[in-house]
Amino acid sequence: ENEETIQRILNHPNIGQLLCTMTNPEHDIFFALEYFPGGNLSAQLMDIFPISRALMAKYVAQIVLALRFIHSHCIVYRDLKAENIMIDAEDNVK
Repeated sequence: ENEETIQRILNHPNIGQLLCTMTNPEHDIFFALEYFPGGNLSAQLMDIFPISRALMAKYVAQIVLALRFIHSHCIVYRDLKAENIMIDAEDNVK
């Protein structure tokens, strides 16, 4: 429930948006997020290695902006890795 609350308050262009949540009779919570057709950053790096400096600078800048926004809400993100960074249809990180 805490994660759902956090997802709902984090409205930023580089943070994946929560569309809805669902629960089952066992009280498990399921999150429906926006679709990321670019997959994750890890797979993207494998496909386009070596990555251009311009694209890497764009990705790093967007990650920093998202983390600054999260931190400004006194939230610490503890699982930052390429597999958890998604790429949207406009080639932006989420």
